[in-house]
Amino acid sequence: MLVLSGLAVFLWVRRPPTPLWPSVLVCNVLAWCWVVGDLATSFTTEFWQEEIAVSLLFTGSIGTVVSWWVVAVAYVRWKGLGYAWLSGPWARVPIGLGIALWLLMITNHWHGQFVTPVVDARNIPHWGTAVAVWVCYPLVAGAAMLFFALSRKHGSRDHRASARILGLATLMPLSTSAAYAFGPWQIPLDFAAVGLSAGGITVAYGVFRNRLFRLLPVALPEVLRHDPTAMLLLDTDARLMFWNPALGRLFPGMPLSHEEEVFPELARRLRRPGDEKPIGDGAGLASAFRDPRQPEAGHLFQLGKLGHEGPEDDLWLRISATPIPSRSGEVVAYSLRFVDITAQRRGELQRRALETQIQHVEKLRSLGVFAVGIARDFNDRLTVILGNASLALEDLSPGDPIAESVEEIEAVAQNAARRTQQLLAYAGRSQ
Repeated sequence: MLVLSGLAVFLWVRRPPTPLWPSVLVCNVLAWCWVVGDLATSFTTEFWQEEIAVSLLFTGSIGTVVSWWVVAVAYVRWKGLGYAWLSGPWARVPIGLGIALWLLMITNHWHGQFVTPVVDARNIPHWGTAVAVWVCYPLVAGAAMLFFALSRKHGSRDHRASARILGLATLMPLSTSAAYAFGPWQIPLDFAAVGLSAGGITVAYGVFRNRLFRLLPVALPEVLRHDPTAMLLLDTDARLMFWNPALGRLFPGMPLSHEEEVFPELARRLRRPGDEKPIGDGAGLASAFRDPRQPEAGHLFQLGKLGHEGPEDDLWLRISATPIPSRSGEVVAYSLRFVDITAQRRGELQRRALETQIQHVEKLRSLGVFAVGIARDFNDRLTVILGNASLALEDLSPGDPIAESVEEIEAVAQNAARRTQQLLAYAGRSQ
């Protein structure tokens, strides 16, 4: 009973994951009722006391069997055992059978078809007890089979070990109860309580040794300390309550101690994008982070690295502030996360520079096409000029003054034609 009580407290404090909560705790509480009722039947002196003890005993026993079956189904589904019927209605049939058996038990006082309590002796079972045995025992055996099937099929050694532990914890109360119900000895004490206690000890061993149900996750402070993202926790007066080592690595030399005012120090180090000087206004920075209308992506800042004066070496930080409310809804703290987006920012700048280069190349290419078009058109016109000049010289005598002018026109046109051909050759469009 003490083992089950301690396990119940532990389950309440360190809750299992959602697929197993609260069925694991319900099963543990019902097992506690089973043990208490079983022990009470050994110390009752009156008939009415025996009836109460038996009612508690069978409520716990039937409830434990049904809830443990629910735990077994949820556990193997959670761990990925591929039985399709576990998701169908057949897996929920035991719940209805358990309710029916419990109704049969609570009405036992009127028609006596479950069990007749006997003080200082074995209780007299009836057909209702046989129904309970033929329903509960297969359910417990089926739960054990599910656990052992998971212990053979799962790929993780830790999960296989956890499944074996649960299978053994399932068989312990089943074997002791079966020894009492079907054994040749006639003793008044049901050893199911011993089996439940042994099963509880086995589960407790699995919790502490194999992290059963993941009831012993890594403590939250340890997770935050190993998180590569710098973060801190401030009270409503902007005084430092918690920080992780990543914050110290991001702000080397920054004084970090409890009750330290953080925003003035941050304002001396951070710059807004494009500014050359730090923010300097700690109160204004604190007001920006306390504003409930926070940017969805957080605030963007630049942080100069020690020993690097150039802005190209700055770190780019995206800082987001999250208010932490109490149970009453009042904001009692603020959590700040500092995400280093330097690589992303530099990648964006490189992408923009590449896009600018591509646009420049496309512009030059368009200009080249345009220039080639003009050159070809000009070359066609020069061809016409040269042809007409040649025809004119044939009609003029060598000493004619007009012939000299036409010859100059022809020489200039030939020179322009050569320059045009050079332009076309450079552009790769020479004819």
